[in-house]
Amino acid sequence: MALSGQSTDLDEAIVKSTKIRFPWTSSLAAVLLMLFVPLLAGCGDNSRVEVTSSSALDRGAAIGALRDSIHSDYDPTESPEAQRQVVDVAVFGTIEKVYSGEVDIGSEDVGMAFIDVKVAETWKGGSLDAVTLMTPWAADSPTSVDELASGLAPGTKVALFGSPTSWSRAAEVTPGSLAIEVATEGCMVGTTGDSFENVWAGELRSPGWDGVSTFTALRAALDLPGESGSGSPDA
Repeated sequence: MALSGQSTDLDEAIVKSTKIRFPWTSSLAAVLLMLFVPLLAGCGDNSRVEVTSSSALDRGAAIGALRDSIHSDYDPTESPEAQRQVVDVAVFGTIEKVYSGEVDIGSEDVGMAFIDVKVAETWKGGSLDAVTLMTPWAADSPTSVDELASGLAPGTKVALFGSPTSWSRAAEVTPGSLAIEVATEGCMVGTTGDSFENVWAGELRSPGWDGVSTFTALRAALDLPGESGSGSPDA
């Protein structure tokens, strides 16, 4: 997820996304570790709630899990329009499904989360019907991709700014959908009403982003006419 000077800790994400394997010479240590860790987990604050595979997330928790899945160092763009200028694809649409898969990078397969988006408007990138956001997902993440999906239900509004992925296309990606990696400030997920959260944008933010917390404000910042869903202007 690194575009135009935005660098991502992909090495760390790749390491976390691979499964832990214990060599035979360390089998005793592995057994002791499995016995010892649960004992540690039982100590301390008993109010901690563990997320289980059957847990359902609300929208805020799902956005938080997505935010925590990867760390990015980035130079903030001056404005939404400046961001649109440095990416290849900018779209508005709704989530269709969230699912897991793997990307083959040669020595290891990297665990991924995929988010299929039905495109309602293309703001840059030509005529697109669907895009798929790809992001690394660690095998030991406290939140599973199934749990993530429970909080990002079909119909959730999103705006994405990014570029076609440089990784090999995963077999799981929906046929006909353009697989993309988004810019650090380029993943806006709807919360309530017209409002959204810019998932990976941290505290670094240029004044040109002030007040851009709704899709209506985002459209205005991009000088797009009408309301979301009224057309598909392409820049």
